[in-house]
Amino acid sequence: MLLVSDVALHISVTRAIDVVGDRWALLILRDAFQGARRFEEFVERTGATRATLTNRLRALVEEGILDRVRYSTSPPRFEYRLTRRGRDLFPVALAAWRWDRR
Repeated sequence: MLLVSDVALHISVTRAIDVVGDRWALLILRDAFQGARRFEEFVERTGATRATLTNRLRALVEEGILDRVRYSTSPPRFEYRLTRRGRDLFPVALAAWRWDRR
């Protein structure tokens, strides 16, 4: 029998997986935790296509995991910075990477 708290936990875990549970999102987070900020850095480090990377970055910004910040006006250029919500994912990412190394 599921308790209310069990249902809430299931929904929370499902939501988290929906937001950061795909390969590209995890690779972007990995690289953001290691200091990557610019689109070209993410392209080079993740190996994602430009279209895939654009979609994942947009989703991470919409979810409040990354902020998109202009760093040049001519031409307009942006970088992606981890938000507090994004930095809060570090223990989760670290646990996944430790699991993978074992």
